[in-house]
Amino acid sequence: MNLSTKLSMAALLALLALSSCGSNRAGDVTTSATPSDNKPTDPLLDNDGDGLLNGEEDKNGNGVVDDGETDPNNRDTDGDGLWDGNELLTYLTDPLNPDTDEDGISDGREVYSCDEQIFDTQKVTQHRPANVNSNDNPNVIDALDPYNDSDGDGRNNMGEKLKGTDGCDPLDNYPYITDSCEGIRVSGATYIPGGFDVDGDGVNETGFWFTPYPSSDTTEELPSAHYTNFKSEMEEKFNILNGSSLDYSTGEVFHSNKIYAPKFIDNGTSPTNYQSSLYGMDIPIAIDAAKIPACVDGNNSYTPTVPSNKQYIHVLKLIEAYAADDTTVKNGLLGIDPNVPLDYETKVHYLGTFREYTKDIAILKNFEAPSFWSIRSDNDITAEYVNGDMLAWTDIDVGDFTFPGYSDPHAVVVRKGWTIDLTFGVGSGDATPGNEVLFRMATSYLISNEAQSPN
Repeated sequence: MNLSTKLSMAALLALLALSSCGSNRAGDVTTSATPSDNKPTDPLLDNDGDGLLNGEEDKNGNGVVDDGETDPNNRDTDGDGLWDGNELLTYLTDPLNPDTDEDGISDGREVYSCDEQIFDTQKVTQHRPANVNSNDNPNVIDALDPYNDSDGDGRNNMGEKLKGTDGCDPLDNYPYITDSCEGIRVSGATYIPGGFDVDGDGVNETGFWFTPYPSSDTTEELPSAHYTNFKSEMEEKFNILNGSSLDYSTGEVFHSNKIYAPKFIDNGTSPTNYQSSLYGMDIPIAIDAAKIPACVDGNNSYTPTVPSNKQYIHVLKLIEAYAADDTTVKNGLLGIDPNVPLDYETKVHYLGTFREYTKDIAILKNFEAPSFWSIRSDNDITAEYVNGDMLAWTDIDVGDFTFPGYSDPHAVVVRKGWTIDLTFGVGSGDATPGNEVLFRMATSYLISNEAQSPN
């Protein structure tokens, strides 16, 4: 029998011995192998009794623990409390990494439990399965799931790692965002969970606050808007989708449009008195005038503003993923957001029923919509093309910019569900009955990797 055949048979016997442990999840093995005085270069022996042959650990047979090799004379190479043989053959964890899923809790703690004080790898023990509330089915290899809740405090391990709390101490936890942003929650906003890649850039977005209903009108009228530098004001208030600046050369600009301050209330199932006569450039002022409290989360503050187009798509993707209705947003559908409980859900109403402003502006010449807009056909963009350039509604007069009749080369993005409209110049609106344009309030995306202290 050649050497490779002997190794294969020996490995099989070791695997059978390990699999006979049944429900045992401790870091020891039920094998007769004991530490040996023989040289570790003998590939058919198991010097440390961890269930792996020397030849499987010292793969090149040079008697040195090289990179990528486990130690044939140390049954727990990475020191996490689990024997190398069990890591490779039972738990499928990494014997060279004490925290395989990088969630801040060692593999041994996840396989045993946070309550275990001593890892006894010298005898067969019967430990209860750790993380009994995890989503594994069956609940076996917890050390491969970063979203386990090892200490049972309702916060998953990865969330505790990001927030700087101890995932093995139920008394050391962080407040959920819904507990810490009291002011903005009272104002009627709801938290939209993140944890997935919205725009296809390879980075998972976090969550943000968003009003569940479009704002409805009141009798309160905003004061006149006075811009001393329209260009800089618009660059501050809006996101420019293509290009780095707005090419305005105006001086002072005055607006005294009759628009209403937002009033964020639950309007039930039949919205009435939704506002019209809104102007793109004045919507951020309407948000400012409402004096909505900022969301204060630990050391971070998130000021209410107009939702971005990306945030609308974020919400739409979650609603589409739920499928049971067209209003429910749930955590865990497309990714897990540690800022809220795993079973968190909320509702967003009328998204796609009314045309709504976003925080985005398109410079019309040579404009190409970002791929993550998920535009389903060319008909989803309301625009006119001349020689390949998108003109949209550039014939709308934006007002007295010192140059009478000057047309706005920019368009505010308006969204109705998955449909995109590039209508309106930055300073123009539409008061046509039945063609109202509404808006919601949102904060920016939250910062996910900042430690948050309990308060």
